[in-house]
Amino acid sequence: MKKILLSIFAIFLSFGVFAQQTSTPKDTITTPQEARSQKVFLKSNGIMYIVYEGVKTELTKDVILSNETVVTTIGQLKRSDGSIIILEDGEYVNQLGEIGQWNEK
Repeated sequence: MKKILLSIFAIFLSFGVFAQQTSTPKDTITTPQEARSQKVFLKSNGIMYIVYEGVKTELTKDVILSNETVVTTIGQLKRSDGSIIILEDGEYVNQLGEIGQWNEK
């Protein structure tokens, strides 16, 4: 009887473990069209902008992304590992720190 109760208890515990598993959502930007629907930081004509839902606003202060990358007002990306990347005109970085090429359309 003890073995049956322990088996049933183990089965119930395993259901709880499986209930905690979720599929990972798609969080990365793969195309410029997808970038336009998310908040990105764009360098254009030497000026840094925040672009969100098609509205472009000049970046007035440094921003820290979720991965601890700092986006500066002059277009530098300071990574958490200490590396520095300088954005060229027409490049953007999303909130995950991924860099892409912006195509005006």
